[in-house]
Amino acid sequence: MHKFRTHKPLLVYAIISFALFMIVFGIFTQVISNHFTKTLKNDLINEATEIGNDYVDACYTKDYDLGYFDYKFQFLSEQYETHTVITNSKGIVLLDSLKDHDYCLDAENISSLVKDTTKGSIIVEEGSDHNQFGNPTFSIGVPIMRKGLVYCVVVMHAPLPKTNSTIFFIYRITFITLITALSLAFLYTLIFSNQTNRTLEALNKTSKEVANGNFASRVDVTYAGQFGELANNMNDMAEELGKLEAMRKDFIANISHDIRSPLTSIKGFVQAILDGTIPYENQDKYLNIVLDETERLSYLTNNILLLTKMENQQVLLEKSSFELHQIIRKVLLQFDQHIITKKMEVKLLFHKKDLVVFADTNQIQRVLYNLIDNAIKFSNLHGKLIIETTVIKDKAEISISDSGQGIPDDSIKYIWDRFHKVDRSRGKDKKGIGIGLSIVKEIIKAHDERIDVNSQLGKGTKFTFTLPLSTSKNR
Repeated sequence: MHKFRTHKPLLVYAIISFALFMIVFGIFTQVISNHFTKTLKNDLINEATEIGNDYVDACYTKDYDLGYFDYKFQFLSEQYETHTVITNSKGIVLLDSLKDHDYCLDAENISSLVKDTTKGSIIVEEGSDHNQFGNPTFSIGVPIMRKGLVYCVVVMHAPLPKTNSTIFFIYRITFITLITALSLAFLYTLIFSNQTNRTLEALNKTSKEVANGNFASRVDVTYAGQFGELANNMNDMAEELGKLEAMRKDFIANISHDIRSPLTSIKGFVQAILDGTIPYENQDKYLNIVLDETERLSYLTNNILLLTKMENQQVLLEKSSFELHQIIRKVLLQFDQHIITKKMEVKLLFHKKDLVVFADTNQIQRVLYNLIDNAIKFSNLHGKLIIETTVIKDKAEISISDSGQGIPDDSIKYIWDRFHKVDRSRGKDKKGIGIGLSIVKEIIKAHDERIDVNSQLGKGTKFTFTLPLSTSKNR
């Protein structure tokens, strides 16, 4: 039943194709038959006119050659199997090709045709009578005029079988050709249909497995064309979903760690304060630690909420003109202790003293914070941090470079994905759940600007983004 359903379109196609074939064949054969019959009639009329004019001319010139007319009669008999008769205007036979011809006209037929041509019209009678063999025939009467009068009449009587045999041969060749073409088309369609069914079944099976969480399932691509492209797209989708699932698991593991650690500290210190383990004079110190941990939790949850809102385009930018270098210095001061601890060299290469841009100040601060945080986090002791600004036409270009470990080439395209972490280790300087760069990307995207990354292993990484300069048009 399943095979019938899958081949049902093919069956419908075959029925429709066969019906169309029969219609086309019928029309084609009728056109061919009409063409050959018309051609035969025209040929015989031309032959009758020629032989009739030759006869009249011979009578006028007294140059009468009976051998010539015997030759013409024999030629017409062999070529068209015609019985040819030349009569006067009263129906008296003057010349007769063969009296014992199989398709011989009788006197009554001759008189009838001659009578009908007295007005000078060519007469064609078809299928009105049959010969002794039962084959259809047709007769023509061609009047030969002189001085406005019928001088003689050429009557020809020919069978249709001669023509029909030629037409039948063409029918047969046409039928065989069309049947062969139809069979080849049907065979190709059958093969294509079977391949299509196998492809769709494989795609259906893989899609169900992917939907059930088996992201390792793949479609075996053994064909080209659109189905091959579809199969490749399905495999790419399964691969991306697998990576997303892996990132989701990493996210759950990372966020569980990032939430559990401060909660454990908060719980431990609060409990120690309540049961008196921590002396009263030291409580302020540990309460400040508790406050720092709560701020860390708040920052974490706010980042997750911000990323979700930005991806759903729920964050409205509050753009204004501000001096960019001042914001850079302000953000950089927040990392003062980390820079001192790592003994890093910091260079500020500013285009000019003041660089005013038009953007959302708070969001750009967040972009700078995340990029500088990454640069410091992944730099080694005595590393370098370079922040440079330039102006290109109506854009300010900001780049943040570090001399850290760099990003592998196969990881570059994934750094903007949520929860992706290039460094899977979780050292004290590698805290985070992998959404910082995702937030950066979304903020820059919301500003309709671009951000690029250039990295070399062992040499460092450089992030570059653009912002519009403040002008009278956008202020």
